Amino acid sequence: MMPRFNAALQDWNSSAFNETLKSELEALPPGILPLLQAASRGVPDDREIRIMLLDAVDDQDCIQVKVGIFFNEILAGCSCGDQPMSLQSYCELQVDIDKRTAEARFSLLDDEPS
Repeated sequence: MMPRFNAALQDWNSSAFNETLKSELEALPPGILPLLQAASRGVPDDREIRIMLLDAVDDQDCIQVKVGIFFNEILAGCSCGDQPMSLQSYCELQVDIDKRTAEARFSLLDDEPS
């Protein structure tokens, strides 16, 4: 099931859109965002993420939003103590919000220049 961003869709083309979308993204349950594909050294911990909106455009049927996501990766077997070590990570995602249903689809953006 795809998440729905009803409030962000309602706030599209208003000054509240960025904060509304950011709040809806940060409120998603763990495992919804494709951070596993973005993790390079460990397992993503998406319980506490920070969102930065980079760009948003109206593409007739959907709103396409590019977001930066700051999250932690848990590194297994790297510490001498009881606590696992974590590493701060960053990725960029495209969020497509369907303008009819408010359903959101996520895709990881390639960080390599084309």
